[in-house]
Amino acid sequence: MVKVIIGPQGSGKTGRLIDAVNQYAGDEAANVVLVEHGRRLDRVVSHRIRLVEITEYPIDGYDSLLGFIGGLCAMDYDLTDIYIDSLFKVAGSDDLDEAALFLEKLEVFSQAHEVDVHLIISMREEDIPEALHAYEHGEL
Repeated sequence: MVKVIIGPQGSGKTGRLIDAVNQYAGDEAANVVLVEHGRRLDRVVSHRIRLVEITEYPIDGYDSLLGFIGGLCAMDYDLTDIYIDSLFKVAGSDDLDEAALFLEKLEVFSQAHEVDVHLIISMREEDIPEALHAYEHGEL
């Protein structure tokens, strides 16, 4: 399942993501990866959560991000959850049509591989296209 939190910058989305991720720290059955752009969460996320700094990898757009997620799942077959902070920064694109297509492909992939993917998108409520609303959830 793909879950997306959308809101304006500074609305507390990343704080909610950190809280959600850290809840997994004591769960032995959970295998969680958090993908970020820039090292800003390493001091607030439990050491039990695998943190991936995306700028260390050659990601250029949504297709390469989907391939990267596929690689994470191939490397770690028992991955339960993937969190992505700031989708547009991680993908290197804020093209909304491409983002909507990416979410469709990601939903199919996540169901086939039984991994939940949680994403944060920063944008104002009035700018959210209908295609993104289908994945929007109030919580991570």
